[in-house]
Amino acid sequence: MLAAGRYGGPLRQALIVYKERGRRDLAPVLAGLLATALATAMPPATWPGPAWTGARGRPVRWLVPAPSRAGAARDRGGDHVLRLCHRLAALLARDGHEVAVAPGLALAGGVADSVGLDAAQRAANLSGRLRTVGSGLPPPGARVLLVDDVITTGATLRACRHSLEASDVVPVAALVLCDATTGYRPDDRTGGGREGWTPSGRAEERR
Repeated sequence: MLAAGRYGGPLRQALIVYKERGRRDLAPVLAGLLATALATAMPPATWPGPAWTGARGRPVRWLVPAPSRAGAARDRGGDHVLRLCHRLAALLARDGHEVAVAPGLALAGGVADSVGLDAAQRAANLSGRLRTVGSGLPPPGARVLLVDDVITTGATLRACRHSLEASDVVPVAALVLCDATTGYRPDDRTGGGREGWTPSGRAEERR
């Protein structure tokens, strides 16, 4: 799991006003932080697995945004993580990478707001309610990067990973803007590698 920074201070405030108060102008700034974290820990050229050749003859890398509840996305004027993915893809393209955004995941009806839920409650809230969207999925066998705004308990990223793997799409890592887990170390952008997918921290996060 790769993180741009800790969930706190100016980064937390920037995420809140971007996500909940309509500050879309912050999307390029936040996407820039994601790009920096990615370049530091896992440059796109090093992503493992098969790649598909794009129109310009370069390997295509895939970004899959963690989905928001449909009602929350409407209230916010759009899916904030999807918007970050498009901004991130544009930044990576400037560095010569061909990156595609694949909105292949969706939350079914009945998913509650995650604020105040512990790890077990969040997992139960998502159980059976996160589905793949065939038209948005990358090709079978693709290795992808999952993108989200905050990792709190890891329930959302685990559910995303399981749904993608069931469709023969394999996440190679997760990239988040803010790490709100208890195990985060400021000097460790990777948050402990794959083990970072099973954290126990909490944050004021709304899907």
